[in-house]
Amino acid sequence: MLVVLITGASGMLGKEVLNRLVNKSEYLVFTCKHTEPFPDIQPDYIVHCAAVSSQSYNEEYPYEVFEANLMYTQELVERYKNKDKPPTIIFPSSTAVYGGYYYRFLESSKCNPSTLYGVSKLAAENMLKYYHNMGLIKAAIFRLSALTGYRKSGPV
Repeated sequence: MLVVLITGASGMLGKEVLNRLVNKSEYLVFTCKHTEPFPDIQPDYIVHCAAVSSQSYNEEYPYEVFEANLMYTQELVERYKNKDKPPTIIFPSSTAVYGGYYYRFLESSKCNPSTLYGVSKLAAENMLKYYHNMGLIKAAIFRLSALTGYRKSGPV
């Protein structure tokens, strides 16, 4: 049985990941919010969905954005690095790392974030890549465009 920790499971993306895994017998799923301590488990995978993404919040509360989007990621790494079997951290990043809007992006496109959200996501990506390259964790990063759906709260 695989043990999965989902951060940000109360958000739109985290809820969707949780709903897809929670009733499958091959997964034992735990959740936590960035304001809670990590559960005392050794996960095989961490799906790190916790983030502050609201543009108006990003501009008004930059410290809280970096605390949630970067420092919480650092706390995850510190908690689980150097384990006998470090978990794979699956990190949904954002096309906001490229800057601008309404463009086509390639993974090889130059990163030039134009929002605090994009800056914080790029910083978290770089940190995860660093620890991955050092062999202290395993990381899988993918970049999503703007998310919306029936669970979306607030303006689109």
